[in-house]
Amino acid sequence: MIDLVLFILGLCLGSFSNVVIYRLPRGESILGRSKCPKCGKEIPFWLNIPLLSYLMLRGRCRFCGERISPVYPMVESLGGVIMVFSYHISQSPVDFVRYAVLLFLLLILSFIDLKHFILPDVLTIPGAVLGLILSALSPSMTLKGSVVGVLSGALGFLFVREAYRRIRGVEGLGLGDVKLMALVGAYTGVTGVVGTVFFGSAAGVLYSIFLMIKKGRLSMKTAIPFGPFLSLGCTAFLILLYIDKNFLGGWF
Repeated sequence: MIDLVLFILGLCLGSFSNVVIYRLPRGESILGRSKCPKCGKEIPFWLNIPLLSYLMLRGRCRFCGERISPVYPMVESLGGVIMVFSYHISQSPVDFVRYAVLLFLLLILSFIDLKHFILPDVLTIPGAVLGLILSALSPSMTLKGSVVGVLSGALGFLFVREAYRRIRGVEGLGLGDVKLMALVGAYTGVTGVVGTVFFGSAAGVLYSIFLMIKKGRLSMKTAIPFGPFLSLGCTAFLILLYIDKNFLGGWF
């Protein structure tokens, strides 16, 4: 029953995440009623029920028949999974909030990066500050560990970014990725940074190989958003940590 309640709550938070994903990069307010992007009609609340409305409407706007992107129910469903997963890996209410906030931030940032190739400062910087606060209140994390995580994540990626720029003469990593790793470090510490980089890089390499096979070639100048892979790497780290508390030394 707890899982069901958390999943439903997560669907609602996932629906709000969709609002942030769509409106924030466009400079629109995240407050106010949802509208169809095609016809501009306001969507009444009974047609805006997370997941159910998409299924009932068969993925189309009731007013104009415009196709609704499957990204919407996907994000809502992932929101439900995040809440349930956060609950099961938590050792305290503060930890539950800490995990949930981190994963929702990564979810929102990933879909924004996939669409717009940006990681907004308005999410990464306040998110990292909130991570420091939650870590200071957590029984399984310390403020010191959180600060070290922020520094290791940010400075490590700054070093890689500068080294790539000097060697290749172009930027290979954006400052958004640097701030994203500071965010991850605030919630997970040094261990989380290491795990995130390892799994995120592995996922990025596999995706690059897939593109090479699909397109026949892949230029070094091909732009690939790295944020989603880092988010995936952090999630993989949390899953493995849940399975084995001593994963990577159990510093978390």
